[in-house]
Amino acid sequence: MKPRTYPSIYALMNKRCIPYGVNFELIARCNLDCRHCYHVQSTDKILETSEVKRVLDELAALGTLEVTFTGGEPLLRRDFIEIVRYAVETAGFSVKVFSNLTLLDEKTADVLAAFPLNSVETTILGPDAESHDALARVSGAFDKTIAAIRMLKVRGIRINAKTIAMKPNIKKLGKMFRLADTLGIPFRYDDSLFVESDGRRRPLALQVPDSMVRRLRKRTGGDRPYVPSVCNAARSIMSISPDGTVYPCGAFPVRVGSVRETPLKTIWYDAPIMKTLRAIRYDDYNVCKNCEYVLRCKGCMAIGMGLASGRTIRCRFERKKLKSITAETQRSGEKKSES
Repeated sequence: MKPRTYPSIYALMNKRCIPYGVNFELIARCNLDCRHCYHVQSTDKILETSEVKRVLDELAALGTLEVTFTGGEPLLRRDFIEIVRYAVETAGFSVKVFSNLTLLDEKTADVLAAFPLNSVETTILGPDAESHDALARVSGAFDKTIAAIRMLKVRGIRINAKTIAMKPNIKKLGKMFRLADTLGIPFRYDDSLFVESDGRRRPLALQVPDSMVRRLRKRTGGDRPYVPSVCNAARSIMSISPDGTVYPCGAFPVRVGSVRETPLKTIWYDAPIMKTLRAIRYDDYNVCKNCEYVLRCKGCMAIGMGLASGRTIRCRFERKKLKSITAETQRSGEKKSES
């Protein structure tokens, strides 16, 4: 008898249109100034504690199971622990925290250890202080992050680490994997760099050459031919920014509403852009074949739109399938300029 196979949780939630996983950016500010970061610190208009709790209640009512608190740097919020406590103990979410960990202290680590957190994830940009701090652009960042990782490990908190493979650190990737082994934590890399949230393309200057991307992926088993898959955005995931603006996902540069203006349930089910994304089917991804950007975006329309921003050649998916989204983005920009 063949073993029974089960679909992924995202496939089930996509079918039922339940926002299983939500990225919740608690603050735009960060205490680091990473060279590759796409997040422009454009606003201090963060949601108040009571507003965050209300949104968490709305997510629970929608059926959300997993919330990832990120930023900016979420530990910059004085109410960070209060928010995590509410998410875990009152709303009942599986909670992940994305942080550079440089602000973590023993007291905060003790409190986090008392919660049944899903995990904490951080970024290591180099195998030593010199290389990491050069990319983080803050002296001492590496030592603080490594110390915090050990702080969490000794308390039994599951900790994961990742890096962005780019020109300044690509030759040190092997050393980073060995460092992670020494620390006893899972480690992964990504070679995708995003256009900044205000449209500037500075992070793309750090991209490694296409030939190196292919060699690296072949060496790590990620060189399989491009196979399209329907995006989870607006089906089982979405993102909420520090000021309450809602996006289909963290990388998607299109505003779909604000939790300060509209109930989250209405945004999720009724926003025109969300409906447009849900109407996309597997065959629609045929436009990605042999595209100029597919090596980098791997079929992600959000990354593709960013890579094509300001270029003569637009993202094929945007051009062929997302005209209404492009038009809505332009209208939103015009309204923002008028206000």
